[in-house]
Amino acid sequence: MNYVRKIPGETVYLSPMRPDDAAQYAQWLNTPEINQFLALSTSTITENGEKAWIEQMGEKTVFAIVRQEDDALLGNVALDTLDILNSTGEAGIFIGDSACHGKGYGTEALALLLGYAFANLNLESVMIRVFPWNPRAQKAYEKVGFQPVGVLRKAVKRYGKSWDVPVFDITAEDFAQGPWKRFLPKPPHQAHSS
Repeated sequence: MNYVRKIPGETVYLSPMRPDDAAQYAQWLNTPEINQFLALSTSTITENGEKAWIEQMGEKTVFAIVRQEDDALLGNVALDTLDILNSTGEAGIFIGDSACHGKGYGTEALALLLGYAFANLNLESVMIRVFPWNPRAQKAYEKVGFQPVGVLRKAVKRYGKSWDVPVFDITAEDFAQGPWKRFLPKPPHQAHSS
């Protein structure tokens, strides 16, 4: 079964997640080098549990991040906590293949997700949180256009202490004026009437 190019980009595309990838996700999510940056770092992820989670996500805004050149699975990106009434959401992302860190794949995947959120879901604002020990992620978020808006004080306990968690957001207007606006979907071409 191949991936579906639901949201195409330049170096990656976003695809609905596949239950067949559960073993790969479980491996990544149980690797301390990867999960230290995720809220579920204290959880044990099984292949069957991950498969059930992926199957439940079928109707949600969660996508596999797939590299264009070889269709390799790199991680996932999601819009969570969607508030349709207020046109807001919260994004999350991880690149599971550590050999692909620092290559811009996560930045592009997040830009694709934001283009989809603003153009297709009509969101006005998307927020994202970052653990303070993940400066690489913070740099990627800022590169896409996220701006710091506050701090959740003592919001996470890790490594024997309580940490403040920075919160960032981006508006549809900010995104449309930034360098990643090229990832906003274009309206369908309308036929000219004679």
